[in-house]
Amino acid sequence: MTTVTGSCHCGAVGFEMAFGGPIETSRCSCSICRKARFWKTVVPADAFTLLCGENALRSYRFGSGSIDHRFCAGCGVKLFGTVQLEGTAFVAVSALPRPRPRDSGRPDHAP
Repeated sequence: MTTVTGSCHCGAVGFEMAFGGPIETSRCSCSICRKARFWKTVVPADAFTLLCGENALRSYRFGSGSIDHRFCAGCGVKLFGTVQLEGTAFVAVSALPRPRPRDSGRPDHAP
């Protein structure tokens, strides 16, 4: 089992998630995620832990309200959400640490 930590842009919200094997990702096609260009990975809800920033989080629900989209009130980054009936959490890939390319010759902050 591997544990990865992530955060919003301003650092007010931090989380960790545990997973076994490679992280599989996909693009969500619901209306709010299409507008935000949300790319996600899905983990069981019990594999996701909020480390800090509960007070900085805001929620957005629409339609049936079964999905709780969570974002940082400070920087506006959509970080994760939960699906109540399925017991899953979806996490923004952009909130996870960026892997460093091997032998790229570029600084870590290069595009």
